[in-house]
Amino acid sequence: DNPLLFIMPANDLHLIANFKDNTGFAAGFGMEEYPWEITNITQLNLVREYTGSLHSDKHFRLMNDLWFLEPPHQENWEPIGFYDPVTPSGFQGDFDGGNNTIHNLYVEITDPLVSSIGLFGSIENATVKDISIVNASISGYHNFAGILAGIAENSTIENCHVQGEISTTQRAVGGLIGNLYAGITTGCTGNVYVTGDEDVGGLIGMIDGGGSVTECHSNGMVSGTNYVGGLVGYSLGTVSASYSGAQVWAENGGAGGLIGQSAGDIFHSYATGDVSGEGNGFGGLVGNSGSNIYNSYATGNVTATENDGWYVGGLVGYQYYEREVVNCYSSGTVAGYSFTGGLIGRLSTSHILHSHSTSPVTGLYAVGALVGRSYNAHIEKSYALGIVMNYGGTRSGGLVGMMEGGEIND
Repeated sequence: DNPLLFIMPANDLHLIANFKDNTGFAAGFGMEEYPWEITNITQLNLVREYTGSLHSDKHFRLMNDLWFLEPPHQENWEPIGFYDPVTPSGFQGDFDGGNNTIHNLYVEITDPLVSSIGLFGSIENATVKDISIVNASISGYHNFAGILAGIAENSTIENCHVQGEISTTQRAVGGLIGNLYAGITTGCTGNVYVTGDEDVGGLIGMIDGGGSVTECHSNGMVSGTNYVGGLVGYSLGTVSASYSGAQVWAENGGAGGLIGQSAGDIFHSYATGDVSGEGNGFGGLVGNSGSNIYNSYATGNVTATENDGWYVGGLVGYQYYEREVVNCYSSGTVAGYSFTGGLIGRLSTSHILHSHSTSPVTGLYAVGALVGRSYNAHIEKSYALGIVMNYGGTRSGGLVGMMEGGEIND
């Protein structure tokens, strides 16, 4: 029943794994050369027996597509691994999806003691790659929720793709990953309807600890209360060569087509989705930015509710912290109340260089075709072509609506 195949490279005899061990997997030994092979959901469920640091050397490979039952007969999946800040208990091995797809993943967790939800609850010091999850439905009352993983800490996530819906009433909710901490995510995509409270993103809810996102993109719809982004809700890491076409809505502001709130640098990225909501800090690319932004742009329309929309910009709602915006542009329509600009709504102690806006701008107070309000900032070699419409207020300008200190050159 267990055929053996022998080969003899370099005068050495090797036993290779179409032999079954007694773990229940289809084949393999959990080694890098001979990973445990997964061919059905029962075997996928066995992965949870190998979490924590004692199993950090274990390797798994998905050999074919897997199908969970569809509603109304769906199976409620228990996430693999869980977050424990004292005793790390997440998945710490290597999971190779083999470019296969998991269909109809369903997770509905009401237990308040469960700390993170997704296919994996927590991934720690691990690698997960080459897997797609489609028609997923994730819901709960928890922080840290994502279709692939609630938390990914110090891990590499590569070429992973998700499609479906995810909804929680808490923070750090993302289409792919809820909280990316000090890890690397590259070549990943999401087309997800995402709903949460704070730190809500189409792909990643929150990037923390210097994590990075490269060559990733998202579509779908993203909604939340604060810090809501088409790709990332709240970023303390680096985002590069990435984009989002997701529609974004925020109840209290801090919303951006790419990132809701950012304090990490952004390179060569763009957003095309519309951004809207109530409150302060709405931008076509970033809602509130303490980031350096290079070679990036936004084309979506940005709309903040009348009488409640402050710091509204075609690229950035509020730019601060002595950072710079270089070689960037915006082109979507922009509508706000106070401090509304075609490129940036409020610019504070920062630098704009070689950037422009063609966005039509509508507002009431401090409305500018490039910047709504500029405070001790430097604008250089930049221009605006959009029409400015002030509907009865004061302080409007073809370049800057209101300027307090700083300078404009060239």
